Amino acid sequence: MKKTLLFCSPLLALAAPSAIAGIDLTWRACNTTPGMTSYDVLDCAAAGGGAIDLFGCFQVAETQDSVVDMDCSLNVEWNDDPARPLGDFWHFERGGCNDLANGSAVLSITRPDTLCSGTVSPWDARTTQFAKDYRPDTPCSGQFYLTIYRQTPLKLLANTNYFGFRVTFRTDHAVENGTGECIGCPDPIRLFWNTALLINIRADGHPYVVSGAGFVSDCVTLNPGGFCGCHTDCFLNCSTVPVRNRTWGQLKSFYR
Repeated sequence: MKKTLLFCSPLLALAAPSAIAGIDLTWRACNTTPGMTSYDVLDCAAAGGGAIDLFGCFQVAETQDSVVDMDCSLNVEWNDDPARPLGDFWHFERGGCNDLANGSAVLSITRPDTLCSGTVSPWDARTTQFAKDYRPDTPCSGQFYLTIYRQTPLKLLANTNYFGFRVTFRTDHAVENGTGECIGCPDPIRLFWNTALLINIRADGHPYVVSGAGFVSDCVTLNPGGFCGCHTDCFLNCSTVPVRNRTWGQLKSFYR
């Protein structure tokens, strides 16, 4: 009689690890670089104005080819009440007290080597970046729209930590420094990165959305009293649904 030989190995029972995929916001350095933090304080009273850097990094679950554009949506809100109107300092819209045109929040896609040593930059010298828009108190907080566009398509690989952007916030217009006119700089604020929409040039390609925390968190806070809590009165802030479960109709509604 023949006997069946059963071969068991613990290695065979292990599932392949899933790829890290998500979006991360951090202050002062990128998400895997020493010195980064999820909480910081604005030096509103700094003579001549102070500055702080916000870094955005991202990872994709699956390889994405022919990518030419990344659109980002970030919320700026009071930590304890997203429906509460923001102070003048947090009004970056055209004509607002801290109008983006005055250099109050500057977007850059140049990867700083020492501050982002654990990341790869997908951008090149021909890449264009700009702050697309800022809408105050809508849908229930301030909201940044950032766009980064490449003239030549690129392939984004899974299991890779990408540098997305750097936003430098300045306090030149805060009343606390003695020369500014905008109140609200010391307010406890949190910033959420809602989505990164990756657009490709394939004829049959749909935009790929990255949401939810990657290595660290999709939320950061500023000033004492800030915290990153998920709430439901502003659906954009609770990005816990996997990318594959988003419908294109839902995605388009984010940008209306």
